[in-house]
Amino acid sequence: MNEADYNVSLRHIKLIDHTTFVNGLRWPNVRAMDCENSALAVDPSAVQLSESNLESLNLAGTNATDDFLRMLPDMPRLQELNVSRTTVTGSGLIDFRNSPALETLSLRGTNLSNDTLKYLRLLPNLKRLDLSHTAIDNRGIYRLRHNTKLISLDLCQTRIDRDASIVDLVGHLPELQFLYVNGTQVDDSFIEAIKGFPKLHEIHVAGTNVSANALRKMLQAMPQGYLQYLNGIGYGLMRGSGQPQMDAVTEKEFGGVESSIFFSKYDTNLEPRKRWQ
Repeated sequence: MNEADYNVSLRHIKLIDHTTFVNGLRWPNVRAMDCENSALAVDPSAVQLSESNLESLNLAGTNATDDFLRMLPDMPRLQELNVSRTTVTGSGLIDFRNSPALETLSLRGTNLSNDTLKYLRLLPNLKRLDLSHTAIDNRGIYRLRHNTKLISLDLCQTRIDRDASIVDLVGHLPELQFLYVNGTQVDDSFIEAIKGFPKLHEIHVAGTNVSANALRKMLQAMPQGYLQYLNGIGYGLMRGSGQPQMDAVTEKEFGGVESSIFFSKYDTNLEPRKRWQ
């Protein structure tokens, strides 16, 4: 890719099966780069910008590493970063403390660990965070207490369970509205504990140990209009037997709450209806 081949007013770049990344960082007008599933090659000596005007950077499914992230120039305008399905552990995020506008971060399916969660403290303005399909558990999630501006948190298919740590975390996130814990080991005690949080309007508990009875009690205890969406696909599965446990829950009992409980009831592989709000 040669800068002379492109209009200097270019704002968005999508690289498909491309191996050159660095030239895009030299274009001051570029606001969004989508490199998903590309093979990236960066020569640190070729990164001539000390600062980039990028607002959105998608590195999902690439060969990006923590070292790769450290080679990038400062991105003070960056609002969205996606490094899902990479070998990033989280330590490479340390330089993104110079990105005060960063609000949306996806670490889905990365090598994030309980220890490297500490680097998220450097990103206090995060509003949307996807940590799904990582190895984090109850011992590490307390590190998210400092991200008090979070409105959406995805912990699907992580190793969290019925331990009180997840409830304690939610209590430290006063702005949280959307919570995803599909495919985890949370149970009825989790539902009982979170039903009093003031702004939590959307909950995804598909494929967990939460029972239909607990969901019913939660909805009955909430003021009308409090909960806007409930994803309970796969609730009531009898773990180990592989047979669904039938439960006489009617749609009427859920009082107008938009719900996916009544569609493909036992399909626990469905993705949540929403990933980002």
